[in-house]
Formats: sequence, C-alpha cells, structure tokens
Amino acid sequence: MNTRAESEPLDAVRRTMDLNLLAPLLLAQAVFLHIRALGRGAIVNVSSISGRVGIPGIPQASYAASKAGLSGLSAELAVQWARHSIRVNTVAPGFFRSEITGPLYEGERTAEYLRRNTPLPKEGTADDFVGAGLWLVGDAGSYVTGQTAFVDGGWTAR
Repeated sequence: MNTRAESEPLDAVRRTMDLNLLAPLLLAQAVFLHIRALGRGAIVNVSSISGRVGIPGIPQASYAASKAGLSGLSAELAVQWARHSIRVNTVAPGFFRSEITGPLYEGERTAEYLRRNTPLPKEGTADDFVGAGLWLVGDAGSYVTGQTAFVDGGWTAR
C-alpha cells in the first residue's frame, strides 16, 4: 500500500504488522522446540531495505516500520536462542525485478532512477537474494547471528 503516513488507515497498519512482524514471530515460536531438539538450526527472516532507508516517491510507513521491527526481532531472538545454537538472521533485499516490482523496470524513468541509485552496475537477480539466504543457513554462515544482510547492490551504502 502506497498511502502517505498521515492517511494510512489503522486497519491497514495492523494488517501490515500482522503479516510482516507478528507472523514471523509466531512461525519462529512454532519451530523453536523442533530446532532446539535438533541441537542447532538457523532461521532467516525476509525484510527489505525499506526497514533501513526511506525511498522517495514510495510512501510506506507501516511497511518500513514492520521491516525495521523484523530486524530487531531477529536480533533479539538471536541473543535469546544462541545458547541453543540457533542462529536468527534477516535478509533485506533491495530492488529485484519481480511480479510486484515489474512496472518499475518497464518505465524508462523509473528504471533509470533504479540504475542511478544502485551503485553496482548490474540488476539484482533472485540468485543474489537466494545466495545470501543459503550463506546464512549454511556452514559458511555458522558464526553469523542477529544480523541483517542487505542484498541491494549498495543502495543502503550510499
């Protein structure tokens, strides 16, 4: 929903928080006992660069708040569950061509805006995002917990 913060209806804010913050917490709670019984595990939540930076022209206050909250939730669960060898991290993608973002890439003006604001001179792909997730759940990321990995071509580094 691209409604300005001062006009965003409370029911829309609640739906966004339920989907992006409450649901990941409930899922983590649901799998906790199973992962703990295994003696180790990894949870990777999916956030967005919107949880860290505002994006001009795309008003999304509750979405941004929910994604920032998800990074905070991941850090807290990481600390609480570390004693059980359970790692909790977040992947925060930037702009990738998808069903939702497709129109941004179709218009020359918005496509140029994305190119201009992404330091790496290439378009991100699903493989970039998947690679970060695999790193966080795999042995290569076995000493990483409580972090948010931004997979955004440098968007948030500007």
